[in-house]
Amino acid sequence: NGETIECSRLIWTVAPFFLLKAMGIPCRGAALTPRPTGLFHFVFDRPFLVDNHYVLAYDDRLKGFRVTIYPNLNERKDGPYNCTVEVIGEAADPKFGPAIRAELTMMGLVAEEAKALSCDFDLVAQGFPTLTHDFVKAARAQVEQARAASKDVTLVGRAKFDAFSIEPVALEAFQASRDLLAAPSARKA
Repeated sequence: NGETIECSRLIWTVAPFFLLKAMGIPCRGAALTPRPTGLFHFVFDRPFLVDNHYVLAYDDRLKGFRVTIYPNLNERKDGPYNCTVEVIGEAADPKFGPAIRAELTMMGLVAEEAKALSCDFDLVAQGFPTLTHDFVKAARAQVEQARAASKDVTLVGRAKFDAFSIEPVALEAFQASRDLLAAPSARKA
């Protein structure tokens, strides 16, 4: 909205491209090719078999790459037993619902005898970008450019092209805040 907020330190958690842009510093990026992302929202008749908040699947034989297990986020034990499975690319199609459901059992997240009470699907047409070698190289250069531009900015998570999911980014931001407050210069202020 154009409002300026004065601060002596900044913890930046998103892509460094946006920081450089906000600072008025020109930077070179790489073209992004977005791929569609499909969101399969399941509700089951029984609890999940794990306590994880989310699961990242790096097995290229699987269609799903991330599962968010909502009851485990707030420790709800009485249902609904719902989760969202994210898929990228050609699997972002509702016809893959049964295959995604089978993957949840194969990964040990849902009991085989669990019944899916519902499965809704959302498509994000401009979903995750394809991370090409050129994109990664440009992003890493932006990290170094942002670090050199200001010593009063702490880069965490996506800002340093590191953590992706909210939990590790939030933990890293919390620790960075704690470290900044404990620094001798912070105690003088």
